[in-house]
Amino acid sequence: MTKQNKLNWKEIQKSLHSKEDKIFYGALKKLEKNGESNCLNELINIIHRSSDEKRIDALFTFLSRLKKPGSEKTMIEIAKESKNEPIKNRLLNSFWNSGLDYTPYFSDFVDFAVNGNYITALECLTIIENLKGPLKEEQILDAQLSLKSYLERKKEKDEKAPLISEIAIFIKETNQQLSDLNPDFFDS
Repeated sequence: MTKQNKLNWKEIQKSLHSKEDKIFYGALKKLEKNGESNCLNELINIIHRSSDEKRIDALFTFLSRLKKPGSEKTMIEIAKESKNEPIKNRLLNSFWNSGLDYTPYFSDFVDFAVNGNYITALECLTIIENLKGPLKEEQILDAQLSLKSYLERKKEKDEKAPLISEIAIFIKETNQQLSDLNPDFFDS
């Protein structure tokens, strides 16, 4: 980042913490035009500390409109670190709304689904069904390991079981498609 960008980020960061709505929303608008991936952690920190639902909604709307390629890795790391299930679920919702390509993180979504609550599994199923693809064999194998782990520890009445079954069917069909490819195709 250039010195000018650093100064602007410091100004925006300060404005995001302002008590005045006009200043806060102005900073959010500046981020929409010039946002950098480095601001994402700060936005999540604000979400965690804020009690103002209107501002929290505005921040999640911002995340849902995120289009900057390369932001996916930061967003996945934020989701992995999040211990607050409602915030994590809203964050996952912003992933599939953003239109960014989260295909490389397919197995992470399966892991989130099997380790989260019903809403987490639902959000992850929606993301998985909307991935751009194609998936790699190693992603499928990692996802299968997560499913196996889930099945080994599953309670009898797990409300998210039907969603996990949908994910398992998706994985099975994708795996079948991978194995149906003619190996001679790659030799030409």
